[in-house]
Amino acid sequence: MEHEITQLLASIRDGSESAREDLWSLVYARLRQIASSQVRKEKFPDLLTTTGLVHEAYLKISQSNTEHIVNRNHFFSMAAHAMRQVLVDAARKRLAQKRDMAEPESGPDPRQVLHVHALLDDLRGANPRLAQIVEWRFFGGFDQKTIAEVLGVSVKTVVRDWQRAKAYLQWTAEPQVRDKLNN
Repeated sequence: MEHEITQLLASIRDGSESAREDLWSLVYARLRQIASSQVRKEKFPDLLTTTGLVHEAYLKISQSNTEHIVNRNHFFSMAAHAMRQVLVDAARKRLAQKRDMAEPESGPDPRQVLHVHALLDDLRGANPRLAQIVEWRFFGGFDQKTIAEVLGVSVKTVVRDWQRAKAYLQWTAEPQVRDKLNN
């Protein structure tokens, strides 16, 4: 599948609209897996359904310049970032709705999503690679081996970086967010 995705991305760069449709058909199931893991692990339940998250991320990706995406890993990195943006937007919307409601809605606090977003932005300022690893693991469902391949480093380096990133986030995070990072 990796080779097929890379070939389709090359065709998209060459201007093929059918390749764009073929790419989405090929990656849709994997994107649903990633989105489902967000819902199943209850990191961000009730903000969006799995299908809603995938479709909103698709819209974000399709509206961006996909011609510069070079390979499968780059594509899924972009998808993870898009899912993060969608979840943050959904959390902001839900928080605004809660302010307008007389009775608070049950479910997780959307401020947690916004807090994770702010923490990642802070981490990106301090160490962009650590922030990227967190985004890929937390929002993209990447395993350590895939992250190592994308970054061109050893798995041990990714493990060390993940531990450093988790330590930073746990040190700065609210208690509810710390629990989500440990899962």
